[in-house]
Amino acid sequence: MPARYLHRHHPHASAADPDLFPYEARVIIRRGRVLDNEELTGGTIAFVGYCISATLSAAPEGVLTTYTFANAWWLLERTPFQQRTASKTVESFSFPYQSQVILFARLDQNDYFEKIDSGTQIAEALNHCRDACLALGWSAPYQLGTIDPALDLPTWTTQEISCAAVIQKALELSPDCTVDWDYTTSPPTVSVRARANRTAVTLALAPGQLTGGVNITPRHDIIPRAVILWYRIANAVDGALCLALVRDKYGPNGANSASDPDSGPRVLLQTFDLAGTEVATLRAYLHAETCHAQAMDGANPDHDARRAWFAQFLPWLGDAKIRNVAIFDVTITDRGGEPVSLDSYPRVVMPDSTGLGPWMKMAGNTAVEFVDVTIKSKQVYYEEFDAETGGNLIRQCQEKTISVRCRLTNGTTGDYDSVASIVGGEEVPQNIAKTVYESLATLQYQGRNIRVAAVPPGTVTLANTLNLTGGRAEWATMAATIQTISEDEGRGLTSISFGPAEHLNAGDLRALFSFNRARRHWYNPAARETGEAGGLGNVDLGLSGSHEDSAAGRSWDDTRAVTSAADQSGKQGEVSLQAGNRRVVIRVVKPATGGGGGGGEGGQGNGGNGETETSAEDGSAIADLADIKGHEVKFREVQVCVEDGEEGATIKYMKVWGTELYDESEEEAEEDNGGGGGGE
Repeated sequence: MPARYLHRHHPHASAADPDLFPYEARVIIRRGRVLDNEELTGGTIAFVGYCISATLSAAPEGVLTTYTFANAWWLLERTPFQQRTASKTVESFSFPYQSQVILFARLDQNDYFEKIDSGTQIAEALNHCRDACLALGWSAPYQLGTIDPALDLPTWTTQEISCAAVIQKALELSPDCTVDWDYTTSPPTVSVRARANRTAVTLALAPGQLTGGVNITPRHDIIPRAVILWYRIANAVDGALCLALVRDKYGPNGANSASDPDSGPRVLLQTFDLAGTEVATLRAYLHAETCHAQAMDGANPDHDARRAWFAQFLPWLGDAKIRNVAIFDVTITDRGGEPVSLDSYPRVVMPDSTGLGPWMKMAGNTAVEFVDVTIKSKQVYYEEFDAETGGNLIRQCQEKTISVRCRLTNGTTGDYDSVASIVGGEEVPQNIAKTVYESLATLQYQGRNIRVAAVPPGTVTLANTLNLTGGRAEWATMAATIQTISEDEGRGLTSISFGPAEHLNAGDLRALFSFNRARRHWYNPAARETGEAGGLGNVDLGLSGSHEDSAAGRSWDDTRAVTSAADQSGKQGEVSLQAGNRRVVIRVVKPATGGGGGGGEGGQGNGGNGETETSAEDGSAIADLADIKGHEVKFREVQVCVEDGEEGATIKYMKVWGTELYDESEEEAEEDNGGGGGGE
């Protein structure tokens, strides 16, 4: 723990006397000052800290308050670390500070996400605590000095962590680095220096230490035989995972040497899960056929080609009973009514096309374009017969309007694909194994609360390493990393704790093994700058490839039939609407026996085409407007006289399907007038 504590004892005349130093009061202790005209001047600053406790002790001998002061590390331990994170709502977009943080990353001055090394992360934590103190109206507790570590560590997601814990986390894989304070500057300078960059001081053990109890341990247990780091990277392409493993090994024989062990005691092994690249791909199938709606045969319209094209969408136009078709004056307009040229959009999108979108490209990076159009002709001529071959002409159409709504394109049939979005993963850190190995390879010594002989103030600071005389020979050159210095000036005692960095927790390789254990699952850090949880961004959805026509079927010129399942003899019930003939036919049909013929009354025989014909023995029912002659047919209530033998008759009522009553037989009148006849 890179903290320094001072204890001061102050006598009181009475236990009722107030404390000299309020809680959290800033204290500056100077040494070597002189009294000049009743004023202390000169000297050097030995300590800058804050009062963290005042303990009153009352005894018969007197009243004494013991004050404990701690340097600014105490503030770092009590200040939660926060980072700015994007917050996006419908009404606003801001960057509030949050306690859920991503270590070894930050938002830069332009609010873009960027990766940072361990040294920069330490500076971020130090600056955050300093700025928080300034916001309280305090003076700056410190300024930043030299920060040696600069490891490219994987991002680490956590929350509710102090600034001190952030610094310790950043130093876990830099075990030779510690924090020190230089109080000779104003404000004090805080630095993080590697063991090799510190100046060693040699002090003597206090008298009686060897006999009164000293505990110094050589730490052979933290010297690794090799450091091996595995980076496990999961890349995803359209949801399919691909796992990659990258090894970083370093030992006494250098990088990736087979002479260094891959397993065994004191082999430091870590596995880091890194998020790989996530790729989302758009795919589409375009089925595009040439549009022949305006097909020409030389200088004249190609009516057969036009009819075949329109018949794809208007099935009645392909009926064999429809003949001698001529289609003139075909127009193509977009939704706004503007004309569209087939020179620009020569093909029609067929219904089995899928996933269409504006992202589609053809060879040469030419964009595939689409336009929704209405293709119309107001001059369609045709003749309709009552049989598919031969038969009688039943009507001629002089000027029928047909139209089709569809989508035209300049694209060609084929499969299309494009990258919709790429979310970059974490980069593989470099040279971490080497840095960790070299920081642990030199033997370290550990001791706690080792009292040293009286030394001049300022002789030893946290910026030094320590050698001890008066004990074993190897202690005189051990260059131990100083962790804490505790001075009790009232009693004239100085105690020093030294050894491997406290941020190793237990101070052994087991602590290094645990570096990655609590690492949370990686999530897209770009959300910190955008406020959007989705990792793949906007994906263009496909355009509909369906068709729609405004003249489906033949309308009044068509026949529609509903047929039941066949019975054992093959007969089927059929109800057909013959719109062109203005009649409804109910009949029983059976497999045709051939031989032609119109199929009996109703005219629905197939003329020997191998399909069905009317079953003569079952009869048929026909409702024909030609027979109604201007009357309205509907269900009507009529009165019926039912005879009851000798007793007379009874009046009953019933519903019948028929016309209204009229006085004179129209059929007899027609016979009298020679109507419907023809004849000679």
